[in-house]
Amino acid sequence: AGAITESAQVIGEIFIGQKGKLTLLSGKMKTGIEESSLVVNAVKKFYEKREKDFDYIIIDTAAGTHCPVIAALSGSNQALAITEPTPLGVHDLNLILSLTKKLKIKTQVVINRAGIGPEDIIEKIVKKYHTKIIAKIPYSQNIEKKYCSGLPIQNMEIKKIANQLKK
Repeated sequence: AGAITESAQVIGEIFIGQKGKLTLLSGKMKTGIEESSLVVNAVKKFYEKREKDFDYIIIDTAAGTHCPVIAALSGSNQALAITEPTPLGVHDLNLILSLTKKLKIKTQVVINRAGIGPEDIIEKIVKKYHTKIIAKIPYSQNIEKKYCSGLPIQNMEIKKIANQLKK
């Protein structure tokens, strides 16, 4: 009796930054904490209080279908699944489309690094889940260099995604 106690502890932090009309809200977990969905939920609770202040809320989450991803998707009305034509990309795409179908979230697909492998299996999965590929971002050393340098990336496929999301 009394061998286990419970106490409150800080497991992460929430950061907010703003430039012009863009607000960035981010969560960071402390090293060694195993349950990241607690931080995801805290970030969501933080922005839900200010939801009326924003035209769009975009949530970026890790790959896969683990608890933090489910927590991030919960309450969303649309998802964008980013994949690539690799065996791991195909596997993860199948999982996320299965999850968003169960959660009844409209999902569209973007193929990143298009051209590095066969895309026919991605097209089969997209058809299976009655969704569509809205853009294919080609593999490009130029994109890679700009990304690594923190520079803006000008690409027609990326602009196409933004326009599709606005609709």
